[in-house]
Amino acid sequence: MCAKVVKVAADTLARSRPAWWLTARLHLNGGGDAAAALDPARRGLGPLLALSDDVIQPQAGSRPHAHSDVEMFSYVVDGAISHEHSQLGGHVPGHTRAPQPLHAHNPDHGINGINGHSRGGFGDSWSHWGGRGLGGGAVGHGEAAGEACETLRRGCVQFVSGGTGVRHAEVNHGSECCRVLHVCLAPDHRGHTPRCGHVRYGWEDRHNRLLQIVAGAESRATWPGVSHPPVQVKLHQDAHAFVSESDPGVRHRLVLGPGRQAYVLCMEGELLLNGSTLLTASDGARVLAPPACGPDSVLALEARGRAGAHFMVLELPQGPQQAGQVQGQSEERH
Repeated sequence: MCAKVVKVAADTLARSRPAWWLTARLHLNGGGDAAAALDPARRGLGPLLALSDDVIQPQAGSRPHAHSDVEMFSYVVDGAISHEHSQLGGHVPGHTRAPQPLHAHNPDHGINGINGHSRGGFGDSWSHWGGRGLGGGAVGHGEAAGEACETLRRGCVQFVSGGTGVRHAEVNHGSECCRVLHVCLAPDHRGHTPRCGHVRYGWEDRHNRLLQIVAGAESRATWPGVSHPPVQVKLHQDAHAFVSESDPGVRHRLVLGPGRQAYVLCMEGELLLNGSTLLTASDGARVLAPPACGPDSVLALEARGRAGAHFMVLELPQGPQQAGQVQGQSEERH
């Protein structure tokens, strides 16, 4: 077993407050911050550009803003969030056409989503994490932000495949704070047809199992005990996401192929990696499979503590620079 595990402790994460209603803990930030400047790996991992653990205040959220040529999804950890989205067409600098209703069903994935055909030209492709494109402030309760809206609770997933252009807003209409993980990936190429939508999952779907919530453009991971639901998000990138709420003592065994990597985020509880690296609430870990290791880069996960662990695993390819760095280092072996 030769996977290299590098812990990212919660107390080392950069914190950002780009608006009064949003507090972000930045595991990865392609836009750069103090931690990313000291540790280049925190600027992104391969196609994974940003990973943010966000808390959104009650009765607040982002105004409608545009994304293009970016693949994004959100996972609700606690509370509830409303996503309001619409596709744009015929974008002209300085002007925005009226949003088109997004009520069409996507037959490819069985997800409440859209298949659009119009083109746009939005330059700021992941403005939410950088604090740009928020429209000057928060959306108040009851203010319409789009033509399609869904309220998602713990364990649910919302996605945006920006492609040629889409607008969306994210609002907490509730009376309690909402905690959401935001993940941003580079697409496999520019100019995809935009799509957005959501998938709802229950606790039983992820209890003591690895539930695949996002499937990539390439072949999926075939780890033992992984649940591949008939309805899941498909994004335009060779990346996969799994979540679990596991009881104490429950174990999962993951094998990373050559040139692959993972990022593990423990949202709640305690999670032990390869028998030696303990993650507690909000800790993360980068896991690299050196190219020379073949199929034997094992990552063993065990839920610990009194309550077990609620965690996410992102599995994706290494970038060329990462692969070279890993080959030149002495790996941490477990």
